[in-house]
Amino acid sequence: MRKVYNVYLPDGYDTGKLRYPVMYLLHGNGGDENEWVAKGEAQKTIDKLIADGLMPPAVIVLPSAITTWYVDRKEPMETAFLKDLMPEVEGKFRIMNDRMGRVIGGVSMGG
Repeated sequence: MRKVYNVYLPDGYDTGKLRYPVMYLLHGNGGDENEWVAKGEAQKTIDKLIADGLMPPAVIVLPSAITTWYVDRKEPMETAFLKDLMPEVEGKFRIMNDRMGRVIGGVSMGG
């Protein structure tokens, strides 16, 4: 798997010690790790959702999956997501690494 991804860190992440919930936000067919940033204005949207109390501060991971449909086919994307990407993210960022601290969402191919 191409381990290419963007990460949104909430305000206070750099100076705090809290562990945050993590959201994996998957792009659609033909998109990449920048789709949510460019088309969905991810930073502005997430900042507003947090400020309005509609979601807690969280680490958001925006992975690139090219056109794999996030399943094991020519490239084993599902396996790579679970066995490579998630452990890497959990090792690099202060996130909750249990089921209650993870959520996944997406659009089109990633939905």
